[in-house]
This record gives sequence, C-alpha cells and structure tokens, in this order.
Amino acid sequence: MVAAYSEDSYSYVVNPYGNMMIEDPAAGPVPSGYCIESMLVFLRMVNKLKSGTKLEDLKGLYPNGEEALVSTIMCQYAHESAGLGKVLDIKYE
Repeated sequence: MVAAYSEDSYSYVVNPYGNMMIEDPAAGPVPSGYCIESMLVFLRMVNKLKSGTKLEDLKGLYPNGEEALVSTIMCQYAHESAGLGKVLDIKYE
C-alpha cells in the first residue's frame, strides 16, 4: 500500500506484511513477517557458523550477490518507471 500526499515531498509506505504478530497455538502471539524472517535466517546462519559449520556448506541457504544485484536492478527500474510515468522493460546484463 502506498499513500502519497500533495503537501509532502515523500510518500508514506505502509506494509503490514513486513512485521506483524501471528497467533501461535503453543506460544501465543509471536512476531512474523519478512523483516522478522530475514533476521531469523541470518541468526540461524551465524549460529551454524559458531557451531563449526563451514561457510561453503551454507551456500544456497541465503541470497548471494547475483540475487542481490537482480533485486537492485528491479528497484532501479521501478524508481525510473515512476519518475517517467511509464512501465520500463527490465534489461538484465
């Protein structure tokens, strides 16, 4: 959801799925959402490294630089599309 106001120089982005509480039958309300989930994945990887797992053994369990580049390109094109007022085709090079 995006809300823009003409008197402001920026938009307010409201994302209820980034961080929310869900009801767990055993634990009660627990935090969830992709912001929380990404932090938990990171902490699990750190815990594995601390327990002796080698970094190369974790390959494929977290995003790599190539995936981050794709995400960055998508954000760049979304920003440019909004500025131009038209949809741009993404060119991956």
